[in-house]
Amino acid sequence: PSDPLGTPKPVAVEAEVVEGQKYKLAEITILGNHAISAETLRAEFPLKPGATFERDKVATGLESLPKLYGSKGFLEFACIPDTEPSSNGTINLKLTVDEGTQYHMGKLEILAGKETAARLRAEWKMAEGRPYDSTYIRKFIEANGSLLPEGFSVRDTRKVMNCPEGVVAVSLMVD
Repeated sequence: PSDPLGTPKPVAVEAEVVEGQKYKLAEITILGNHAISAETLRAEFPLKPGATFERDKVATGLESLPKLYGSKGFLEFACIPDTEPSSNGTINLKLTVDEGTQYHMGKLEILAGKETAARLRAEWKMAEGRPYDSTYIRKFIEANGSLLPEGFSVRDTRKVMNCPEGVVAVSLMVD
């Protein structure tokens, strides 16, 4: 303690830090992907072979993958990263992907007056039976704000996943 009578007792800590070797990315290997190409998945990482390996850039890439897969209907996507350092100062990043079930658009329910519901239904472009895009509702609200009540948001929607059938029913609660 720097002041033995102080409350709480402040403490001074000294440490010697040895940074160790800086690693460069050798390659990103992706296993288990079928719906999206490895090249497309690699492009989500702002880290290219030969660049200094940075944890933040790996995290950025990993955070973007669920959104990318969700836009193609894979709502249960999971990815396990693993690093394999090499004695030559490089690291291989290996991603094991579990795409899960591809969900499709189910019924669209619009709880609104007849005229408003008809106008909104005409603007809804995700057809029943097509792969469900988890990013579509937010885009729909932004594009059709003039048809929706002020303050309408994603919270005013309901999505019900039917896992056995692989469909998502959507309700827009306008009124």
